[in-house]
Amino acid sequence: MKIGLVAPTIYRLNYPFKGYGGIEPLVSNFSVKLAEKGHDVTVFCPNGSQLGNKVKIVPTSEANINYNYGHEEHQHNLITEYLRTNPVDILHDHTHQKYAYIYKRDHPEQKVCSTLHCQVNFQQAPPAK
Repeated sequence: MKIGLVAPTIYRLNYPFKGYGGIEPLVSNFSVKLAEKGHDVTVFCPNGSQLGNKVKIVPTSEANINYNYGHEEHQHNLITEYLRTNPVDILHDHTHQKYAYIYKRDHPEQKVCSTLHCQVNFQQAPPAK
């Protein structure tokens, strides 16, 4: 199965995970273990992330501890472009803004799921179509 995982843009991912994180070690470990099970795994995450040689990384932005919602919008645009030529069976969103659902709105055939890692407190409305 082709699986796309979308990580927040706050910290780089690495495996084995070292450093801060709640979401980051989960996405790091999840992606590596899925790949070890034979899945084709692509992770959309900050530049400089390292997840071994079985996981494909698509760098989306510089890691930014000073969280900026604009980074996730930029990430969404990169993911949209990538998926145009590299479709996945399922897109699993771990971000705060949940742009995977905006992608699904425009591509209803795409299967998506989302893990809520914290309270959802949208700072701005999703972009209009």
